Amino acid sequence: MWCMIYDYQCSVIVALNDPDQVEDSCGIYIPREGSAVYGHFTVEYVYEQEDDNITETTLRLYQTNKDDALQIKHFQYKGWKSDSNIPHSSDSFVNLVTKIKHVTDNNPSDTEDQKIAVVCLDGVSRCSVFCAVKSVIDEMKETQHLNVFQAVKRLKRFRYEMLGSKEQYVFCYESARAYLRSFATYENVQL
Repeated sequence: MWCMIYDYQCSVIVALNDPDQVEDSCGIYIPREGSAVYGHFTVEYVYEQEDDNITETTLRLYQTNKDDALQIKHFQYKGWKSDSNIPHSSDSFVNLVTKIKHVTDNNPSDTEDQKIAVVCLDGVSRCSVFCAVKSVIDEMKETQHLNVFQAVKRLKRFRYEMLGSKEQYVFCYESARAYLRSFATYENVQL
């Protein structure tokens, strides 16, 4: 994994499975203190903060025999039960997407598009929900329109298995509503 993160210069990693579940199936891939060596890469723990089912960890990634470091924000989302197709809260999930958007928009990098690695145990089920919700929110910001169908259709061109259930599709609409609701705190608007 670290080779891919380094090669693509990903500034954000989003992990969507329960940390205990990940440890049991694929091992621990980030240090909780100090640093750890993974093949030709050293990952250094910088600091961590928790908020609303989200653990945000700042890491530095070094390649062996190179001095330059890649700073990475690792977001572990803990609001998704292992037996569920969707997160327990659209508000909490939108908070995750918003935090990531804030990091990528404010990252002092030479590249215009910040790359995000999204991981889950099967590589598609939870990742597709995250990608769809992020795509819907990005499109709403850009065009002021909501079109979940088109966002999902674009994603399915790259991976047909994305958003495999009606429940996940409905969750995208619920997340869009939660996102809009976050701006209506001081308005007399019924959503």
